[in-house]
Amino acid sequence: MKTYYEVRINHQSKVIGSKGNYQGFGETRKPFSDLEAARKFLKEEYSKCKVSRMYQDPKETECGRIYSFINQDWGHNSKPWYQQDWVTIYQHKLTRIDGWWKKYLKKEVI
Repeated sequence: MKTYYEVRINHQSKVIGSKGNYQGFGETRKPFSDLEAARKFLKEEYSKCKVSRMYQDPKETECGRIYSFINQDWGHNSKPWYQQDWVTIYQHKLTRIDGWWKKYLKKEVI
């Protein structure tokens, strides 16, 4: 059984000066062979950001970090916006399932 780690980043944004809530606009998933590699990625990506703890309801279980920063799409000459990236790490254990096709496929796929 092979184990790997996945960093999931949920991107949230809102207009600077807005009193409204953040709106989600995408998710990024990055696989890593170990936690040290994931930690190095997060340090390189978010070292200059404000960091907050993220909790699962109720506020007892700390489940990740929120990195806050101002972002701008220079390629499209857009106005800057507030961005929060909600980051969690998952551990996956991969196990190959032999013979799965016998149960789920009626005929052989060529």
